[in-house]
Amino acid sequence: MSVVVDEDPIARMASGLIGVQVRVGPPMKVEYRNFLLKTLPVIAPAPTK
Repeated sequence: MSVVVDEDPIARMASGLIGVQVRVGPPMKVEYRNFLLKTLPVIAPAPTK
């Protein structure tokens, strides 16, 4: 299982595509299931110095 959270409120994208990566190797069958997309609360940007 893998969990990834983009915590950069300025550079992160609020919409777009989701990509998955398959590592190099011999021919294989790859299947994905049970993707969970969770809406996170809006976080105010950190004050700049």
